[in-house]
Amino acid sequence: MPRIPTYQQQVGAPDIRMDIEQFGAPGRALQRAGMAIAETGFDVANRFKEAERAQKLMAGQAQMTRDLAELEMEFQKDTDWQTMRTRYQERTRGLLDRYREQFGADQAVFGALSRDFQRSQLRGEIEVSKIARTRQVEAGTADLETARDTYSQMLAETSDPLKTAEIEGRARAGISGAVAAGLFGADDGQRRERQFYDRIAQTRALALLRDNPAEAFPRLSDAADPALQRMAP
Repeated sequence: MPRIPTYQQQVGAPDIRMDIEQFGAPGRALQRAGMAIAETGFDVANRFKEAERAQKLMAGQAQMTRDLAELEMEFQKDTDWQTMRTRYQERTRGLLDRYREQFGADQAVFGALSRDFQRSQLRGEIEVSKIARTRQVEAGTADLETARDTYSQMLAETSDPLKTAEIEGRARAGISGAVAAGLFGADDGQRRERQFYDRIAQTRALALLRDNPAEAFPRLSDAADPALQRMAP
C-alpha cells in the first residue's frame, strides 16, 4: 500500500546547526569560551582520576609494606632453614595474587604497585636467606657440640687404641666437615679440636675422682700422667 509522505518528509528536516560566523566576533569568542570550558572540564576529570589512582597506590603500598614486614618477622622466628627461602617465595606470590584481586582493575595502579612489590620482595628474600643461613649455622654447631660431647665421653671410657683412633677420626672429620661447610672458619675449627681433647682429659679426671679418689689425687698432681694429659697430637 502506498504511504502518504509526512510533512517532514515533504519539506525536509530543519537544519538546527548554526554557522558561528553569522554572529561575527562575539560568536567566535563564545565558541572559544565554550571550548575552553570543555577542556577545563576534561582536565579536571583527568586530575580527579589521577588523584584517585595516587590514593589507591598509596593505600596499596602501605598494605604491602605492612604485609612484608610481618612476614619477615614471622620468618625470623622460623627454625626450618632448609625450606625457608622456598616458603617465603610461595607466601609472597600469594600476597601478589591478593593485590591483583584488590587493585588489578586499574592496570596503572597495579603496575606501579607490582614493581614496588618486586623490589621489596627481592630485598626480603635476601634477608630471609641470611636468616636461613644463621639457622643452619646454629643447627650445625649444636649438632657438632652434641657429637663432640658423645665422642669425648666414649674416649674417656676406653683404653683400646683402635677404638680411640676410630673415635678421634670421627671427631676430627666432623670438625673438618663443619669448616668445609662454612659453619665456622679454620681457626675456629682448630680451637674446637683443642677443646675436644681438653674435654676428654677433664672427663677422665672427673671419672677418676668419682671412682677412686685415693688414686686420683696423686695422679692429678702428676703432670706426666699420660692418661690425664691433653691428647691432641
